[in-house]
Amino acid sequence: MIKSKEFSNLKLDNVRASANYNLIAAFGFRTCVILDSELEIIQKYLDSNKMENFYCGEFYEDNKILFCMGGESGVIKILDIKEGLLFGHLKGHMGAILSIKIFHNYIISSGADSSTRYWDITTMSCIGVCGGLLGHKDHVLSVDVMHNSELMVTSGTDCIINQWEFKTHIDKYLENKTYIFNDKPFSSFSGVHRSAVSKTMYYGNMIVSLGNNIISVIYNNIDKKTIQRDFGMGKDDPIIVGNIELYENCKTFTIKNHVLIGMSTSGDIYIFDLRNIRDEKTPFILESNVGSVEDFVYLNEFLYITNGKSINKIKMDLSRFD
Repeated sequence: MIKSKEFSNLKLDNVRASANYNLIAAFGFRTCVILDSELEIIQKYLDSNKMENFYCGEFYEDNKILFCMGGESGVIKILDIKEGLLFGHLKGHMGAILSIKIFHNYIISSGADSSTRYWDITTMSCIGVCGGLLGHKDHVLSVDVMHNSELMVTSGTDCIINQWEFKTHIDKYLENKTYIFNDKPFSSFSGVHRSAVSKTMYYGNMIVSLGNNIISVIYNNIDKKTIQRDFGMGKDDPIIVGNIELYENCKTFTIKNHVLIGMSTSGDIYIFDLRNIRDEKTPFILESNVGSVEDFVYLNEFLYITNGKSINKIKMDLSRFD
């Protein structure tokens, strides 16, 4: 059964979820709509900049419930969900913001200026940047942080996956309150995809990446001595664990426990058990029957899917993969 919420006068191409508060954020051109898990509208935000177009966003959940968005203007807008107000904004990027990751008290943003920036939410300030001649050469489309905070991974239109030391630099900032500048990636993988790498996520000690309708899983090479001793390879040589072949255009994916969920732009749902990545490369496919798809998010056994004009809620039981 599909439950839908129509937004005939809006363009909401992106969705994110708050697991702790059962909230959905749908956003796009100038607009963000906050809904509960039953698709009832809680509040709307319309940006004053008529040229704004929000491309990315994430919930921050601590003493406050905030939603942080970035887009065409290059400014991060932060909404206070409880108060229904604009909490603040962060300036620093020299182009559109294309990806946002919330990690503890930090906003990590990347974008069209080829940089990735760190922001401290508690002080509302930029505390560092990753980039430079040895970093990305074009738009940075995705950012994620490893589960133990040791490393951060970025990817973009230059077809490169970069890893950066994260915990070391954050610890230095906390100790000395000095600005972080990291111009050299810990490792740089250039042979995994031959097209823009639109999304990267950590899965344990591996990196899962999407490019040209292929999802690849590679070892993150964090243990340089083991890599060089056992395989005779350097930390910039990608060790591909396996590939998942998709059949249609797929813009994004997510990972819940060991299950990867992707969705084609025509609405087919791809399900893959990452424990089988060494032996299998074909995903299980389900039809969503929602038509075209721009983005989706998984929350509490439901998929929330947007086609830009409506949000669709579909039951998705992943227990069969346990």
